[in-house]
Amino acid sequence: MSLTMRPLLLAGLALTVGAVTAGCAAEASGTPRAAATSAPEASPAIKGALPQRDVDTINLADQLLLRSCLKRQYFKYTLFGTGGTRPPHMAEAPYNQSVDQARVHGFGGTASAATLNGAEPPDANTRYVGSLSTEQRARYETAVVGNAKDRIDQRLSNGSVWSIPRHGCQADAYEQIYGTLPAYLQYVTFSNEVLQSASEEAGTDPRYKAAQRAWVSCVHTKGYNAQAPTELMRQALVPYTKLGEDKATTRQREIAMAVAAAECNSSTGLVAIHDRAKQENIDRLVRLNTAGCAAFRRTGAAALARAETIVARDELAAGPGSGTGEPSARPGR
Repeated sequence: MSLTMRPLLLAGLALTVGAVTAGCAAEASGTPRAAATSAPEASPAIKGALPQRDVDTINLADQLLLRSCLKRQYFKYTLFGTGGTRPPHMAEAPYNQSVDQARVHGFGGTASAATLNGAEPPDANTRYVGSLSTEQRARYETAVVGNAKDRIDQRLSNGSVWSIPRHGCQADAYEQIYGTLPAYLQYVTFSNEVLQSASEEAGTDPRYKAAQRAWVSCVHTKGYNAQAPTELMRQALVPYTKLGEDKATTRQREIAMAVAAAECNSSTGLVAIHDRAKQENIDRLVRLNTAGCAAFRRTGAAALARAETIVARDELAAGPGSGTGEPSARPGR
């Protein structure tokens, strides 16, 4: 796996810290799910996760630095591609919603189908880059990522490699927030490796396998054939991507499938059992790497402190009489 920045940045969305900003303190805190699919329990997470408002501050600082850097090179950049103060969070797959929520939201309808189909949401930066000439677009890309072939790598224990450019506005932003590029890579890969490994191990847990068999049997009695909620969701959403499909009929069928998934999750405890096993694995993996966890916590705290300074500096510059023409951009609390 390669953490390739080019397509993401040209779409106007810098890589944000999102769910990786977690620490190793005593209290557990899950990364927030979409409002339409609020779970009764927190999602599995490394204990001591930063509050979402702190995640938003770090992400905003990254965007402010990108905008400033590109402006110095005579390019436009819109925060998060929307002008907002938070990234447009993609809705998490609604596997653990209640039956009542499923009746209202289904699996997310056309928006989830677009994501499933690999469609990128349009944003101001995508439109801006598309308006540039070929030569200007090449200059823009160089401004953002420098020489795309000159990269710094972080190899994970499973052999995969995460990679980011050494130069350009995005690399400069990471260095200003995290101190160094290696510190940034170690920070994001530590959390992602722990969470991914924990999820994979949870999928083979005997408790989860037993609940999965019960869930499969349950949805089968309701007329559906799927081995997991992800598969049932895909079956419900794929018709949206096909030409000639009646959207109203597709939506009715999607909601019925989402309700079936929710009812069977309620009766079998599938998601809760998976999340419990995943949390146990997260805790175990963190205990096995206390030094890495401590470094991760220090990097996150330092990044937040720098990010707060960057955001405050922008607010001061955007104050009355600053002449910047750009509004203050602190995320709401």
